[in-house]
Amino acid sequence: MSKTLVVVPACNEQSTIAHVVGQLLNLQHTGSIDGFVVVNDHSADLTVQRALEAGAPAVIDSPFPNNGKGEAVLTGLLWAKNAGADFVITLDADLIPGFTLAPRQISAMINPLEQNSALDMVVFPAMEATGKLSDGIETTYEKTPISISGQRALRLASLNFLFCPSCDGFMLSNSNPAKRFQSMASGYGLEFCLNTTLFSYLHLNGSETPILAQRAFRNCTGQASHDLREARASKKQRTRMFNNAMKQWGEWRKSENQPPPPKIAALFGPKR
Repeated sequence: MSKTLVVVPACNEQSTIAHVVGQLLNLQHTGSIDGFVVVNDHSADLTVQRALEAGAPAVIDSPFPNNGKGEAVLTGLLWAKNAGADFVITLDADLIPGFTLAPRQISAMINPLEQNSALDMVVFPAMEATGKLSDGIETTYEKTPISISGQRALRLASLNFLFCPSCDGFMLSNSNPAKRFQSMASGYGLEFCLNTTLFSYLHLNGSETPILAQRAFRNCTGQASHDLREARASKKQRTRMFNNAMKQWGEWRKSENQPPPPKIAALFGPKR
């Protein structure tokens, strides 16, 4: 029987975290998931208090500096590894209050991984606060479509290179592959890093059971923005940052004499 755990990175999400925790408790009660953790990424508001009051069974602090969700998710993945997870779902902490996260949505992400052992990841898009369904796709500077949705299910065994045994379980590895991954995932590069690391993934369209999140009203630093013009300007800034990261990645790949596409061989570099 496979074990599915959910990782929720959260930074200054006091207005939505209780709703997310409530939804996950319901999913745990129905057996759709086996547990979850809220990873506090140095929140300056009442995120931790609201999560605990809502009944979160585990709230842990990210030991990394507050550089973005990448480090917080790595903290959650390590927690899941030590808890014996087979699959991990990463879920953004800004789901719109009042929306129900249904078991069928969890099944849509987990079933493909259970049925196809060659599949490493399933990506599920979110619907923005404006009501527009986001397909989770942005185009890179190379005109290559890349899935950037934060809602995704991972086969944890595909990321075993991130961990190494310790005296009381597992810890994050200090190997070159693991350090490269951590460096690329730092800040808001996690989704791109996962896409280039894992061999195969499935992108769902989510047209029947979308996940609702406040994506349209978040600025590029993750802070709430109620000014739609500011949100749109921040999205352009985020896209520029994303494309610049892709350009740097392409230059690194060329310097390492790695052929396209930038999959796991390129991430790890040539064998020494």
